[in-house]
Amino acid sequence: CAGEPGRAVALLEPLGARTELLGGVRVEREIVQDTLARALADAGECERAARLLEHRVTTRRHHRYEDLLLAAVASVPGPRTAGRDACPR
Repeated sequence: CAGEPGRAVALLEPLGARTELLGGVRVEREIVQDTLARALADAGECERAARLLEHRVTTRRHHRYEDLLLAAVASVPGPRTAGRDACPR
């Protein structure tokens, strides 16, 4: 789905809480949520991405990885979506 954040959202969002069925450790499952948050931001769905990350940081211990993810989003110009910048930086 490289370059197609909307498609990535469509594939990842239905997983929801079912990521536990994938197995692995919690941090590995959170990578699915991280990828979804990044895809949402890249697709211009900033409020949804923010809600997802807000839920994560308020329901469990904070990880440095999230700081790195958010820094990466802030430092890379996003695609233009529907004639507007994807997310304000």
